[in-house]
Amino acid sequence: MRVPDAEIYAIDVSFPMLKDKAERDYLNQQPTSFVLPAEAVDRLRAAAGTILMDSPEFKRLLKDVGARVVSAPPAKRNPATAN
Repeated sequence: MRVPDAEIYAIDVSFPMLKDKAERDYLNQQPTSFVLPAEAVDRLRAAAGTILMDSPEFKRLLKDVGARVVSAPPAKRNPATAN
């Protein structure tokens, strides 16, 4: 059979992977909703980044493809659209 030579990377970005227990507890207490306070959204995004950057599989992926993550400066909030 002809199949592509693929490498699979299983990257777990669930809350249990977050080392900071206080942050994990805070995020787990957020309601399942389409409307969250801006602080909760910011913290969810930050947690996802932290979990991803701590992931051994993600680090392996970056190494294997010769990539690196470049941090962008935080985006400025538009006061007219902020909650």
